[in-house]
Amino acid sequence: MTGTSNASLIPPCQNACPIHQDVRGYIALMAQGRLEEAMAVIRETNPLPSICGTICAHPCEDKCRRSEIDKALAIRGLKRFVVENSGDRQVSGMPAETREEKVAIIGSGPAGLTAAHDLAMMGYRVTVFEREDTVGGAIRLAIPAYRLPTATIQRDIDAIAALGVEFRTGVELGKNLTLDGLKEEGYRAILLSTGLPESRSLPIPGVDLEGVLLALPFLKAARNGESLIRPGAEVIVVGGGNVAMDVARTARRFGAGAVRVVCLESREEMPASPWEIDEALEEGIEIDYCSQGPNRVVESEGKITGLECKACLRVFDEEGRFNPSFCEEDLTIVRGDVVILSIGQEANIDYLADMGVGLNHRGQLMCDRKTLATSRDGVFACGEVITGPGLAVEAMASARNAALAIAHYLEGTVPTPEPEPAVIGDLVDTVKAAVRQQERREVPLLDAEQRWDNFIPIELGYTEEMAVCEARRCLSCGAGAEWVRDKCAFCLNCVRVCPYEVPVITESGSIDIRVEQCQACGICYGACPGNAIAFKMLVWRMFNLGWRQLFKIPWLPGPTVPFWLSIATSTSTMSPA
Repeated sequence: MTGTSNASLIPPCQNACPIHQDVRGYIALMAQGRLEEAMAVIRETNPLPSICGTICAHPCEDKCRRSEIDKALAIRGLKRFVVENSGDRQVSGMPAETREEKVAIIGSGPAGLTAAHDLAMMGYRVTVFEREDTVGGAIRLAIPAYRLPTATIQRDIDAIAALGVEFRTGVELGKNLTLDGLKEEGYRAILLSTGLPESRSLPIPGVDLEGVLLALPFLKAARNGESLIRPGAEVIVVGGGNVAMDVARTARRFGAGAVRVVCLESREEMPASPWEIDEALEEGIEIDYCSQGPNRVVESEGKITGLECKACLRVFDEEGRFNPSFCEEDLTIVRGDVVILSIGQEANIDYLADMGVGLNHRGQLMCDRKTLATSRDGVFACGEVITGPGLAVEAMASARNAALAIAHYLEGTVPTPEPEPAVIGDLVDTVKAAVRQQERREVPLLDAEQRWDNFIPIELGYTEEMAVCEARRCLSCGAGAEWVRDKCAFCLNCVRVCPYEVPVITESGSIDIRVEQCQACGICYGACPGNAIAFKMLVWRMFNLGWRQLFKIPWLPGPTVPFWLSIATSTSTMSPA
């Protein structure tokens, strides 16, 4: 028997997560009702679990192998269930400051908060400087409250503050804060995580008219309860991304009579998440002007009456670069009296050049992409200010690398590159055919008519029953059978009983239990006379230590429910769930 070791294999969901959350691990614990332990697993790699459980774009789900059978697991929804139903509300048992070195972090968005958490965990004395009066950066100022309540954000911030991280608000680099001043205060390292706080405008006629607004100031005002549009206004939102959807849906909540989205992309190319588009449509947003580029703001006697657009023939050139081309003769006028531009964000960091930090010819921050060090000694950078627009969890991953780079800099050590993980491959057809299809439990939302005129959080979250049912859909990728060579009698029982045909006879006459295909159903374990099969998941290890003898379980599951999940959701008499 050759056996394929799964010690170094990780599930595709974990590999796709920028911060490499142990998705499989915390979902297994959640399904067993061990929510505090599940929360501990989440916190091992995620310092913003409440925020991520609420608004993460979940790239992990895009790689979930369950989608090869029916639909991907609702991973983000399950994370939120753990966060909201465990007793955990802040990090506990964390080390106090153990080092004298002080680190300054500029910006308190996802990147700044993550770096502050990681450096504090390493024992450094960390201060976060934020130009606004509140901590949280774009996630607090730009994401509408119906998507991300303030209390959810504050829960993660409080947990980081409990580590001893200090927050100073109302201080802005380049105005009342300088790098030289921070050095004089004794900060040995400085991390720039300022994000992209400025909205971009367009160089088109009429853009300076009253009634032409920018996305971020509009959303920031909304977060403070202030509407920049009058009730009944006809609003044109320019842009096809998630921020544009936030702007459109916020305008609708402020009483806009109509909201029309104009974007360069076709409906299929829109960069907004599909669920954001669907929810916007449910709330009455008109997304009928795709493949259109703004040409001029139309006005009459100084008042906006619409937006003239020209047909966009393509958004990207043959090399995949953003380079839209238009048909100048194919013009359309979109009716409206307010235009809100949501075409991207940028960082205004010209002041850094005067502080000894190098910028390129386009005014962008220059840094070593491996060490994240800038041209000034002891100054590092991370997040969107160096990567450009992206997901919050991607900014968190960048910050984690920056925190490690700062630690190496302060300790005078050289980082050792970690090897790339081996990722579990696709399911074979025989396995896919044997796994029973199960409907995905979507996280329930308020009905559209209950949400379009208010900022009540629209996502209701899972009930316990829904969460457990959804968790049971997890295929436990890579957590199944492991061969114990010294105990194997080569009886071939595992080959005969596996409903997925996972153990196979090799050309040499031995057996290979293909761990990447195993569904952790447990049937081979019960059929093995020599106890030569072990399982990677914790519940199976406990089973190997005597659970079967203790409970005298009289049944084995069929090929539709992983055995460890059947145990986790069974009754006190250990009957099948």
